Parts: sequence; structure tokens; C-alpha cells
Amino acid sequence: MWVSLWLKRVAVAAVVVTISASIPGIFRMQQITLSLFMGKGEGIFISWASALIVGGLTTALGCFILYFSMNALASILRVLMEMEFNSRDSS
Repeated sequence: MWVSLWLKRVAVAAVVVTISASIPGIFRMQQITLSLFMGKGEGIFISWASALIVGGLTTALGCFILYFSMNALASILRVLMEMEFNSRDSS
């Protein structure tokens, strides 16, 4: 069962890495949206708000997919190890 424990730890570490890697992307996204609102006084606020919303949603989706796929892999491996153990016992 140590494989599933390590996969859960790797899933948490992957979420942390995904969040830390997406932070520079939010700044780039803000610069892109700021170029669309150039010359408007509220452009900076709108660009930061849109960059944080879109960046937060994409980061959350990436973390969700990564975390639950690793947990699914851990569950599948746990079931396969149980099946292997039971098949050896009955022989």
C-alpha cells in the first residue's frame, strides 16, 4: 500500500508545483488584457480582474485534473495489488 501513499503525496506536490508555475502566467495574461484596454482609466483594474479570474480558473482546473487522476491511479493500483495478492493465495 506504500505506492498509493506515495502517489497521494506526489499528487499534493504536483498541485503545489502547478500553482507556483502558473503565477508568472497570470502576470503575462494581465499584460495581454491590459493591451486591450489601453487608454481607459479602469483598464488596469479590468485587466487584473480578468487575469485573476481566468488564471485562477485554469489553475484550479489543472490542479483538479492532476490531483484526481493521481488519486484514481492510486486506487487502481491498490485494486490490482489486492487482486494479485488474492490470486496468489488461492493457488
